[in-house]
Amino acid sequence: MNLSRENIQGRGFEVPCIALMPPVARGSVILVHGYGGCKEEQLGLAWRMTEIGLKTCVIDLRGHGEHKLALDRNVLDDVEAAIEHGRTLGTVAAVGHSLGGRLGLISSADFTIGISPALQTTYSAGTRQIIDTMRG
Repeated sequence: MNLSRENIQGRGFEVPCIALMPPVARGSVILVHGYGGCKEEQLGLAWRMTEIGLKTCVIDLRGHGEHKLALDRNVLDDVEAAIEHGRTLGTVAAVGHSLGGRLGLISSADFTIGISPALQTTYSAGTRQIIDTMRG
């Protein structure tokens, strides 16, 4: 298994990524964290997906981790850029938790899995404050 840091090129932006490549890849998966999270939190799951033969790209969404853009309504573009990047290996799955699950489910990936996907399209000020405090 090969592990590397990549910057996936979007249209006018970069998506920070940790890529895990198996000896022989039979497709790829984009793994997306939840609101307030980061790519490093998902490395255990990424490792397991790579063990079954999938190139796994764990990304930071804008406003999170090493992503340089602020979180905004274009956050799905980060997932789509990663999916496009993954298509070089054929079939692409998107797997995400919470906000990442919702984004994965509405993405253009061939297969999607949402782990506790967020049902709301917005977060209240109170919820944002709790997340900021707990994640800070």
